[in-house]
Amino acid sequence: MNELFELFQSRERPHDNHGGQRDLLVDRSRRAEQGAATKAIARSVHEAASGTNQVSQNISGVTDATSETGHAAGLVLQSSGRTHSAFVDGVRAA
Repeated sequence: MNELFELFQSRERPHDNHGGQRDLLVDRSRRAEQGAATKAIARSVHEAASGTNQVSQNISGVTDATSETGHAAGLVLQSSGRTHSAFVDGVRAA
């Protein structure tokens, strides 16, 4: 444990030859952290793109459903107008 502590101490002591080893370990650690961060960012970007695609598909589905509902409502309105006219004509004939 004491060697590890000495390894990560600053290089203020010129006679300490662990400075180069410490720098190497710090550089490796930083590269590993940067690699992990880069992978996390790439994963997040991929998930965001997938989510955006899903939202786009959902909006398209809602648009299609709205169009179909509007068409069905128009048919119901036409049918009710004919039924109403037939009813009024029947009442008049009576």
